[in-house]
Amino acid sequence: MSDLNIGLKLANRYELLEPLGQGSMGRVYLAEDMLLGSVRVAVKFLSQTLLSDKMRERFIQEAMTCALLGQQSIHVVRVTDYGVSEEGIPFYVMEYLQGQSLSQLINLSPLPLPRFLGLNRQLCLGLQAAHDGITLKTQPHPVSIIHRDIKPSNIMIVQD
Repeated sequence: MSDLNIGLKLANRYELLEPLGQGSMGRVYLAEDMLLGSVRVAVKFLSQTLLSDKMRERFIQEAMTCALLGQQSIHVVRVTDYGVSEEGIPFYVMEYLQGQSLSQLINLSPLPLPRFLGLNRQLCLGLQAAHDGITLKTQPHPVSIIHRDIKPSNIMIVQD
């Protein structure tokens, strides 16, 4: 079955190339940012089955939280844009992390202890940034973030 979103251009800027993955909140695509010279990005859409006002608000919160955390830590994916498609589907744009998920990595073979410890340290640094919190204009103190979906398939391993 072909994906009708392939080739779609969002906000007259992001051209969808191929699906990267799907989770409970939505689907992620590889795209090119045509405005910035075809830089590759990842675009996450809210699932059409979740298009209630409450889920739209959660999706916006997710995008904003990731954007703020990405500014604080190199261990958190950077979110760079948010929008709504012509069909009314919310999406946000993230840096494209070329690599593999921790799930893919550990399914290949057990990790040597030094590699395991190094990856664990980086994961903990990302979680520490979340737990240290983000500063919102509406709050006088940083608000701690709890991820609620830490799992190997949500952790990307890249070269650097």
